[in-house]
Formats: sequence, C-alpha cells, structure tokens
Amino acid sequence: MHPPTAHAIRVSTVDDARLLVEAVHHGRLPAYPVRLGRDGKHIVRPGTVFVYEYMGTSGIGRWTDGLKGYSGSTNRQGFLCYVLSEPPNGGPAWVRKTWSYTIDTPDGGEITWNFVAYDFDDEANGQNLGRVSDILPPPPPPPPPPHTTVDIPLTPPLSPSTSAASFDTDDALTIVTSPIYSPKIAYAPHHKNHSHRFIPYSRPSVSSRPSPRVRETRRATWPSAALSNPDSSSTPMCVLQNAATLCRHASQYRHLPPLPPSPSRSQRGFTFDDEMVMRFL
Repeated sequence: MHPPTAHAIRVSTVDDARLLVEAVHHGRLPAYPVRLGRDGKHIVRPGTVFVYEYMGTSGIGRWTDGLKGYSGSTNRQGFLCYVLSEPPNGGPAWVRKTWSYTIDTPDGGEITWNFVAYDFDDEANGQNLGRVSDILPPPPPPPPPPHTTVDIPLTPPLSPSTSAASFDTDDALTIVTSPIYSPKIAYAPHHKNHSHRFIPYSRPSVSSRPSPRVRETRRATWPSAALSNPDSSSTPMCVLQNAATLCRHASQYRHLPPLPPSPSRSQRGFTFDDEMVMRFL
C-alpha cells in the first residue's frame, strides 16, 4: 500500500494546496501513483492529503475512496467540497476538499494535478492537526534580477597618435592626447560669438621684458632760515611741528640757500590785502 502524499495536516486555503502541488511537481513530496480502491479506505482519515496526476501514468481520472454517504458538492474557499455525515468509525462529520492545478512544462506542454484533502467538517475539531509549513520549508526568495558587468581593462589600449590638441574647424574638436591613450573625436557646440581656439604662448625675450621698477628715495628740503628761525612769520606750520624730527635727520637732506628777508610793512606799505591776511593770522 502506497502512503499518502501528506498526513496529519490541515489545508485551509488554496495557497496551501498550491504549495503542496508544486512540491509534488518538483519531487519534494511523493505523488500518489495508483487509484485508491476499497482496500485503501482504511488510510483515509482527517488530515490525509493525496496529490495525483490527472490521466497520467496511473490512469486516474476521477477520485474514488470507497466511502459512501457523501453529500452534494459545495464551493468553500476555492475548493469543491463533499461532506460525509457518517464517517466509517463514527464521530464528527468529515469533508473532502478537491482542487485542480495545471503547471506548464519546459517542453511547451502542461500537467494537471488533482488535489484531495480530508478534514473535519467543523474545524473546531482536529486541533491536533498540523499546518503545511510544518512539512514544507518556506519557499526560497526570488533570485535577484540579472545585471550586466562591464570588463574594464587595467591599462588603456595602445594606439599611435600625436601628442597635441588642436581644433580643425569651428565646429569639430579633435582631441589627441599622449601616445598611450587616444580618446575618440568629440564635437563641441558651435556659437557664432564664441570660437574655441588655442592661443599660442611663447616666453618673451629678455629684451622685451619690462625693466624692474626702481624705488626712488625722495628727500625733503627745507629752508635753513625756517629751521634756524622758527618764529619767522614765513615759516609754514608743518615745518614748525616737525622741526625737531627734521633736525635729527638733517644730515639726510640737502639744504637750499637761505631766502632773502621779507620787507617790513614800513618798507612795502600797508595794503588791503595785508589787512585781510592779518585777520586770518
């Protein structure tokens, strides 16, 4: 007698049934290979699951378990259900859940799997039944999306070229670097007011270079009479204030000849201009 695909588990949703069918399709769980007759009804109990290939090598088309007394079919949560009010050993009523799932094959064909699970009609019973996750590990995560890799050479390709950069026309820019690496031709945008060209530069000759700037030292000269006679009315105010400082550095200045003495009022007479000048003194 062949064992069932699974036992002592409760299948409540179609998603759980799909996991079991896919596990059978990929060989992780055994498929039931023969038709279940009257001799095999003793292995049928709540929690038993059978998955078989529809009209496959076993030739099973319609599921038969040898039990009598099923009600009409009803649809529950995506399953086609049949209720057995009087199970063989008595007790609460059973329910048989059936479902079909078709999987495409790599060769372009398809395989239809039939799913049959037994459970209590009232799910309050059978609390000791396990879940699908107890016998099947969670599905692996989907593989990451494929990505392309670009092989970058460690050294740039060798190509003969010149070692200058020039502009052939106003629109085209030809960039040529060292003989080791030569990029492709790039085209620069053209603008009527901007012409991108290199300006040649040459080091100026010695004769054309500007001569260095020579710092000139200027020395102030003051009348000797102003230094010797600070009380003179012809001595400027700035000279009186800086007379002491200038005297300490008198050796650095060149003295001019003394000015002739200014005539007195009695000699040149008194005018209107003299009166105005006296008001500001």
